[in-house]
Amino acid sequence: MAYTKIVPIKTGTHLEQAIRYILNPDKTEEMQYVYAFMCDTDTAAKDFKAIYDKAIHKGNNIAHQITVSFSPEDNITSEQALELCRKLMEHIYPNNQYVLAIHSDREHLHGHIIVNAVDFVKYKKIHSNKRSLREMRDICDKMCEELGLSVIEKETKQHRKRLISAIDEVIGKSSDFDDFIVNMQSIGYEIKMDKYLYFKGKNERNFRRSDTMGDAYSVIGVNQILPKEQIIISYWTKNIENMGNNAVSDSVFNKSSMSKMLAFISFKSNITQSHNVVCPHIIIV
Repeated sequence: MAYTKIVPIKTGTHLEQAIRYILNPDKTEEMQYVYAFMCDTDTAAKDFKAIYDKAIHKGNNIAHQITVSFSPEDNITSEQALELCRKLMEHIYPNNQYVLAIHSDREHLHGHIIVNAVDFVKYKKIHSNKRSLREMRDICDKMCEELGLSVIEKETKQHRKRLISAIDEVIGKSSDFDDFIVNMQSIGYEIKMDKYLYFKGKNERNFRRSDTMGDAYSVIGVNQILPKEQIIISYWTKNIENMGNNAVSDSVFNKSSMSKMLAFISFKSNITQSHNVVCPHIIIV
């Protein structure tokens, strides 16, 4: 399979330059793997505009650029990639002009498709959103499966899989929640915590909330998997002010976030007492 994405080309930007880029002879084996639908490669920008100007609601996007990237491990030729991209367009945008080019200047083949934002039948605009992207990827994946191709996964998906694997492994080595936090930090993860757990690995820009990967990776889920030693936490202890940013294993905590987290855990677990909360693996002294 291939990794597919779509980005808009705004009105007032250089559509001609974008088309010229994807048609670069040095990238397309001297224009050998290029295809144009209902337009001409030499006049595509003008051809697009002639249709675009007929749209009732023009919006800000004059075109969209679709990129289909194949794994360097795939045994696929430029000709096969061109045909796959052409068939993809037949499925998703059968009534829109487009210019297609397969680039072979990198270690992996990748196709660039610039498609008119307005179709030439009803003069309606393309509405690109998460749902349409998912549908496009599903169609592309199915086509790729028929050719026995692999998947180039988005970087965030790779980080997600790596985090899930790390949590699964560390849980098996940890005696309690504190130990779990320390062990995750020892393999390079930064950790934040309020009522949720957040992890950020090396070379990652953003924190990932653990429960978005499934309930088993939430605060409650992790504690349920770890050994079930219970510790009484004094919810109103005067020493909570001393927690500051030096809480469990140097993770990022504060009084407000810790209180919210404890209240959330006690509510979910249905174990609230008048002034004390029974919660496994976390202790405030």
